[in-house]
Amino acid sequence: MVLGVGNSTLDVAMNAHAARVEDGYGRPIFAGFHAFWNIGGLAGSGADALAEAWHVPVAVHFPVAGGVLLVVAPAAVRGGFLRGRDRGQGGPAFAWPGRALVPLGAIAFCGFVAEGAVNSWGAVYLSEVTAAGPAVASLGYFAFSVTMIVVRLGTDRVVGRIGAVVFLRLASVVAVGGFAVVLVAPAPAPVLGVLGFAVVGAGVAGIVPVAWSAAGRAEPAAPGRAVAAVAACGYAGFLVEPVVIGAIATWSGLRWGLVSAVVVTGVVAVLARGVR
Repeated sequence: MVLGVGNSTLDVAMNAHAARVEDGYGRPIFAGFHAFWNIGGLAGSGADALAEAWHVPVAVHFPVAGGVLLVVAPAAVRGGFLRGRDRGQGGPAFAWPGRALVPLGAIAFCGFVAEGAVNSWGAVYLSEVTAAGPAVASLGYFAFSVTMIVVRLGTDRVVGRIGAVVFLRLASVVAVGGFAVVLVAPAPAPVLGVLGFAVVGAGVAGIVPVAWSAAGRAEPAAPGRAVAAVAACGYAGFLVEPVVIGAIATWSGLRWGLVSAVVVTGVVAVLARGVR
């Protein structure tokens, strides 16, 4: 619980800062920041794998990870960050998103649904449905993360050329196509499933960064408040979808459970106009 409170607060602060930096640049740079979230995730999972291979107990591993964070974080905060609070910050501690933020919150919700589905169920799906072994099953999320990194590093340039609305519609189509490949992968065909999750990562990669960037522009006087509102909607998707998939899988099988994520991801194409 404490980790969740700290992580969500940090997320809002980082993304509000990113919105201010992007505003100063005058061009899209938001997705590049989010690429480093995925890079950190891969680095963390790699460290976890090494700790497991070296039989390091969790009672040692977690305090060491926390200690490293305590050393690195203050050094980062003392770097070249923009100073001062958001202009116009204030108002109630808890507030519903304004009208301009509702579609952005819905887009973030859908993006997190897709990410949460792969994060929580990708390896299980490859193992149970496509008959993948443990090593191959773990490659699904790895492939998903790698394509997210690559696409996020290039998303800003693409958005700058074709616009956020067109980009989100294309991203939704690609993500749904990737899920379709996963769903039609027979058993045993785990490689096809891994490739499908890689395509899902390419499609999903830019959805959340574009929504959060638009949130910062929607309320330029207080981007932190706007990002917080949209982030709350996104986290709701990350929390709800794995449970929904599990419930559907219990009654109809995991393949049908994953279909729910496909439907929600496709909704992004309908909501894309909300980033204007």
